[in-house]
Amino acid sequence: MTIATVRKIDKLGRIGLPIEMLRMLDISHLDGLEILVDGETIILQSAREESKETTLLRESLAFVRGYDDDLEKRIKDQLVI
Repeated sequence: MTIATVRKIDKLGRIGLPIEMLRMLDISHLDGLEILVDGETIILQSAREESKETTLLRESLAFVRGYDDDLEKRIKDQLVI
């Protein structure tokens, strides 16, 4: 299921997330959110525990940008073919 909305950024740089989205994801007002930025894309997800997919995505982005030469081997070891 995909849900989209547009929110304005306030003077302090904050945005409000719709309560319906937070409820769908079981996120409460005191939970942490992990914020990932890739180019012009911002990804928010619950920071309870980083998923294997998030770790792989983060390492893949670092590899593509050339931050870590050993990532190619680690990424290939994690991929299931």
